[in-house]
Amino acid sequence: MEINISKDMLISDILEQSPEVAPVLMAAGMHCIGCIAASGESLEEACYVHGIDPDDLIAYIQEYFGAQQIANEEPAEGELAAEA
Repeated sequence: MEINISKDMLISDILEQSPEVAPVLMAAGMHCIGCIAASGESLEEACYVHGIDPDDLIAYIQEYFGAQQIANEEPAEGELAAEA
């Protein structure tokens, strides 16, 4: 699953595009993702309010969902036999 977000995107736009990001933002301490500020606050602005580096958070989100995609992929034919 590819999550395409940038730090200049509004929190509300991120959640509309990729609602599966909500628990990751919550875990990062952004418990106000449903508040009125989310509709006018960029990810970068929210990160600074919460003391989070926006580039680090974006990298974490990309890594988190990239790892989920790998875990959910079916092994290629013969891949399991090669590992045995």
